[in-house]
Amino acid sequence: MFDKLSVKRKDSPTLKSVKDVNDSKKSQKTVNLILASSVLVLAFMVATEDTVAVVTPPQFSEELRVSQNQANEHYKVMWAFAGSALAGNINEDNAEFVVDQLGRMFSPYLKDAILPSIEREAQIVAARKAEQTFKIEDAIYEPKNDIVFVWGHKELEVDKSDKPSSQRWTYEFRIEPFTGRPVITHFDSYPGPPKSKSPDYKVEYNPIISQEIKQAMESTNPDAPVKKENTTNSGEDTNE
Repeated sequence: MFDKLSVKRKDSPTLKSVKDVNDSKKSQKTVNLILASSVLVLAFMVATEDTVAVVTPPQFSEELRVSQNQANEHYKVMWAFAGSALAGNINEDNAEFVVDQLGRMFSPYLKDAILPSIEREAQIVAARKAEQTFKIEDAIYEPKNDIVFVWGHKELEVDKSDKPSSQRWTYEFRIEPFTGRPVITHFDSYPGPPKSKSPDYKVEYNPIISQEIKQAMESTNPDAPVKKENTTNSGEDTNE
C-alpha cells in the first residue's frame, strides 16, 4: 500500500517548489551582495576627502579605485555584475523594481533610447506570470572599447509544468563615474558568446546626456522660452 502511495523525489511538486524557493533566495542573495558592495563604495566616496577612493568590498579580492570621473576595471566589472543581475532576473514581483533601478543607473541618453524596451519586456514577463533568470558564468573587461562583457545562461519559465527555455546570453556595459555615482552609458544584450573576441568589433561612444539636456544645463535660464526669429521683411511698409 505504501509503495503505491510513494512519490519519487524528483517528481514531487512540493520538493520542487522548495527547490525553486531556495534557488530564488540564492539568486536574490547574490544580487543583494553586489548592490550592498556598490553602496559601500559610494558611501566611502562621500565620507572621504581623498582625491582617490580605494575600497575592497566583502567577497571582492580586488581594489575598486575611483578618482573624479575615472575608475579602474574592477569597479566597472562590479557594476556590470550588478546591472546584469538586475536586467537578467525578472518576475511578476520585481518587474517594476528592476526597471526603476536600471533607470537610476542609466544615463539620461540611455533612458530615452533603451529603457522603454526593457520596461516593455518586464511588463510582458509580469503579465504572463513568467520568470526570467540569468545565471552569470564570467565577465571580462575589454579596454579598447571600455566595455564589460558579462555572459552566462538566461532561462525563461512561462509554465511551471514545462521545462524552462535556456540559451547562452551576453550583456554589455560601459560604466562611467559621473558626479560621484556610476552611470551606464552603453547597454546591449544578445544571445550567444561575447563579441569581444572580434578584432573588428567597435562600440560607439554614447554621451551621458543628450545634446538638448546639455544645452539646457549650459543655459543661464533653461526654463526661458526659446526666442523665435522675426521672419517679417523689415523692408516692407506695414502701413499700406
